[in-house]
Amino acid sequence: MKIRAIIIFILISIPIALAIIFVIYVNTNHNQELKQYIEKAAIKGNKIIIIPRGNYFVKDSILIDSKFNNTKIIAENNNVKIFSAQTKPVFVIKNVDNFELSGFIFESMPESQSSNIGFYFQAGAPDWINGSTAVWIENSSHVDISKNHINGYWIGIYITTTKDLTDYINVIENKISNCGYWSIAARYLPLSKDSTEKNLQKISFLKNEISGCEQGPVFRNVSGGIIEKNKVLNNIIGIRIEESQFCEIKNNEIGKNLQSGIFIYHNSYYNNIVKNIIYDNNLQAARIQLIARERGCDESFLPGDIERYDKHPDYLFPEYEKLTGDPKDILAYEPEYWPYPTAYDYITPSNRIKNYLDPELNKKFWGLYFSQWGAAGIELRTESSYNLIENNKIFNSSPLNISKGYMMYGIKIDHLMGSADISKFNVIKNNQIENMVEGLILDVNKKHNIEDNNEY
Repeated sequence: MKIRAIIIFILISIPIALAIIFVIYVNTNHNQELKQYIEKAAIKGNKIIIIPRGNYFVKDSILIDSKFNNTKIIAENNNVKIFSAQTKPVFVIKNVDNFELSGFIFESMPESQSSNIGFYFQAGAPDWINGSTAVWIENSSHVDISKNHINGYWIGIYITTTKDLTDYINVIENKISNCGYWSIAARYLPLSKDSTEKNLQKISFLKNEISGCEQGPVFRNVSGGIIEKNKVLNNIIGIRIEESQFCEIKNNEIGKNLQSGIFIYHNSYYNNIVKNIIYDNNLQAARIQLIARERGCDESFLPGDIERYDKHPDYLFPEYEKLTGDPKDILAYEPEYWPYPTAYDYITPSNRIKNYLDPELNKKFWGLYFSQWGAAGIELRTESSYNLIENNKIFNSSPLNISKGYMMYGIKIDHLMGSADISKFNVIKNNQIENMVEGLILDVNKKHNIEDNNEY
């Protein structure tokens, strides 16, 4: 009986095994043809396209255009992995209305192990064009990007427009990690310098988890956007709002970032920053101190709260040089400082303070730009006016000295030295601020006897 049972089991198992092998074989064939698979489904008129679970290796962008209107592309059981080794986007969503992309796992695969995380190429060209990107959205409306995992790209999700309105874009419940530049960015550069048009509207970043990226959520030239209930932890910059109006930044958890908690910058008006929890940011000083110790530098020599664009005295140069060493040996490459070089800080401060330093000195200062940002939980700078900052909880776990990191001020109202673009008429009220290194609120305008009419 036992022998008969074994024979029967073997006879039954063989077809099952062959079927499994066949499924794996078919899925392997699909790996090389994901683009064609999606395009064929669209041609057939499928409005819900389920991608079979498995690993897909992408070598070219997958264009989602108007023939995908009113369509959903969904990963089967949230178990579809897309690997890419290219400096262009995996998905380009362009001129689409009513589309959803959900449940995918994106992994970048640099061509060699020595390549940077968030790799990009063609030095000198615009980095948002040449960088590896998981999802690019342009000139589209009513697009949902939800429940995806994105790891190791130059840009995770990028939302922009060339001239047409891009609106009602929802980025929801994604996990984005180790992106070398932007994690999620809605960003538009007007065609003319004096343009006041806002062609990015109703953009929502909701319930995302962002870690290990250079920048958390970014709005530039966005109107009526929402950044809500996101966890923005262990990045360089927390949340950045620039040239944006009537946006809601609320109920986010923002902690343990190397620089800013929330940065409101450059002509950002009428935004509400409410009910956020902001803690233990500005940790770069501790990392610089560690590197200084290893290189035999004076550990008390830390730029700390230097106001940007000030001309650094000549006596600082030798210590900077001692810290940075060889121009190729920049702090951004220090694993104890940050695990990989990123765009924003290993190309600065040369492109920021070039009026003050010659090119050779710029090279030596690369990577030290970290130390000039992020001393506050919330910072308003360069004509960021008429904003409401209310009911936020801002704290350090312990009020350490600035040379060891942690936020100096709960809220800082700042401006560029010599600039008339001050931040004014902001209302700051009912915030819970605790354990700051220096104080609760610093108004740099009042420090320089500039009337700004901020209320706090």
